[in-house]
Amino acid sequence: MEGTLQLYGIDKFDVTPRKIGLMFFFCGLVGALVQGGIVRRRVKQGQESRYIAVGLVISAAGFFLLLTAQNWIAASVYLCIFGVGNSLIKPCVTSLITQKTTVSQGVASGLSSSMDSLGRIVGPLLGAALLAAQAGLPFIVSGLLSLGALGLLAGYRSSDRASSRSQRA
Repeated sequence: MEGTLQLYGIDKFDVTPRKIGLMFFFCGLVGALVQGGIVRRRVKQGQESRYIAVGLVISAAGFFLLLTAQNWIAASVYLCIFGVGNSLIKPCVTSLITQKTTVSQGVASGLSSSMDSLGRIVGPLLGAALLAAQAGLPFIVSGLLSLGALGLLAGYRSSDRASSRSQRA
């Protein structure tokens, strides 16, 4: 996201590295407020998947809104919207991983961290390739992947309910 957004911003609205830094500063600040003010206080055990769904929709909205940004200030607001969604998703996913794992929590957390690292390796390469193909394509694909993840979440929720019912029976 960081590299792709900078390249996109340079082309679309003459963003500078300093402005990109400010954009991500504000996004990080909003994310910290969401995690500390909403996730920590409001998300109870068993509600994680609902907040993940909301976060996926908000993240997708942020990606799609970035396509409409005409200046770095609007892009900052839209990046913060994405950040709100991402800040709802990450801690809830981590919580579910540690609650639902059938292997040790260390193994599950390690695999989660490895997948996060893989995304940080592949993401910039894919983002740059999509950006070279068409300027807004990285954000379109990312928004669609966020919405597509709702289907995976629905499958998980269905499977989890079925598993809970069979354990009670």
